[in-house]
Amino acid sequence: MESQNGEFDWNTLGNAAGACFRSVPESSFLFGLMNTEVVRKERKKARRAQEDVNAQEAQPTEYTNKKDRKDAQARRLEILQTKLMEGERVKPLFDMVVNPKSFTQTVENLFDTSFLVRNNSAEIGIDDGSGLPYLKNQEGLNEANLPPSTQSIISITPAQWEELARVTGREEPLLGHRS
Repeated sequence: MESQNGEFDWNTLGNAAGACFRSVPESSFLFGLMNTEVVRKERKKARRAQEDVNAQEAQPTEYTNKKDRKDAQARRLEILQTKLMEGERVKPLFDMVVNPKSFTQTVENLFDTSFLVRNNSAEIGIDDGSGLPYLKNQEGLNEANLPPSTQSIISITPAQWEELARVTGREEPLLGHRS
């Protein structure tokens, strides 16, 4: 594999060894022209919707406005505060808020109680003897004498609600059942 001048002939080696390796495939050409006709889709003319003479005008769905919902919550807060002010100053929390007929209303009662606590009208604490939460009427107390407020989140599941309804032993909710 040497060339005439005594040097190594790389071209000869490349041609000899190239057959052993994969090479680029040859390109070939098609004979003749391909069918180049473009088939156009037939477009349908858009029809205008005809007005239905017998159709009735759609009426918007009536929703209760925010004011009605706020009034309902204000009434619930008033009932809760009135019950809290009756009799003893300290009442068991679950006796006050659990509605044995409705999980949803129990949650609403807990929510409403949080507003009384926020406004310093009530206090939630834990009874040292029983370990159960209580609701204490704070109405009329001087705000300077009140303990510093803290926040906590109460969660309740339907299973816990059923157990609380059974344990409190009430047939009728203390705050009344709303329908």
